[in-house]
Amino acid sequence: GILDHDVDAVKIDFDYRVKDFTFALGYSSEHDPNYRYCSMHQSTIFGVSWYENLWLDQCGLGAGASGGPWIADMDENGVGTLFSINSWGFDDKIGMAGPSLRTQDG
Repeated sequence: GILDHDVDAVKIDFDYRVKDFTFALGYSSEHDPNYRYCSMHQSTIFGVSWYENLWLDQCGLGAGASGGPWIADMDENGVGTLFSINSWGFDDKIGMAGPSLRTQDG
């Protein structure tokens, strides 16, 4: 098949603000080859003092999941709006951070 004929385009929100519920998807190396997800309310966190990241505090996605999509307003068909990606987590606690796509520093 041809990708742009076989698959609908994904909406991307470059002006996203923290909303209530998020789906984060990715392949964590410890669960390879299974595609995993987190679904929960989000908040924000400062990984460094000068940049506020989006944050999923109970997300268990780990190494290997980086770059996976964060989707808001997902419907029963799995269609929603991309607004961030899996980026980083801490070594000593659960959670996944994602950049805001609305900033030049994202």
